[in-house]
Amino acid sequence: MNATAPFVPTSIRIFPLSHVETTQPQPNKPSRPVVVLHLELKDAYGDAAKALGRLQVTLGRSASGLDPSLEQQELRWDVSELLDPESNAALFDPATRTYRVQLDAPAWVLETIEGTTRGGRSIPPGAVRVRVAFALGTREQIEESEPIFLTDEFTLQK
Repeated sequence: MNATAPFVPTSIRIFPLSHVETTQPQPNKPSRPVVVLHLELKDAYGDAAKALGRLQVTLGRSASGLDPSLEQQELRWDVSELLDPESNAALFDPATRTYRVQLDAPAWVLETIEGTTRGGRSIPPGAVRVRVAFALGTREQIEESEPIFLTDEFTLQK
């Protein structure tokens, strides 16, 4: 525990409410998949916390080939909204005590999770792996010193 800042987050967790959904179609805009992450920061006492920082999210899926346990990184998002106090507060959901971050995703993400039919054959539902790395601090603190990184990973599936 940090004696000078006892309520600084010490862990991040991708909360199980995280999922993939489809946006509602709008005029001249088709529906699209969105990864909805609920991220929970906790302090040394196990209580929910808020903090400024830079979030990096990566999505991976099983690589095709001989070894199905291999995974390849497919997507990466750098979420800088958590560095700004106003945007940070707007992303915090007081009901769940988590940050709710929405990320536009390509169609293959939803197809992987729900399964699909291609070329007359059915592909069963699968999963994608989400990894997050949260660098604590303001933009200046992150750029000028070695930031503290909090990490977690989670499997999104049907």
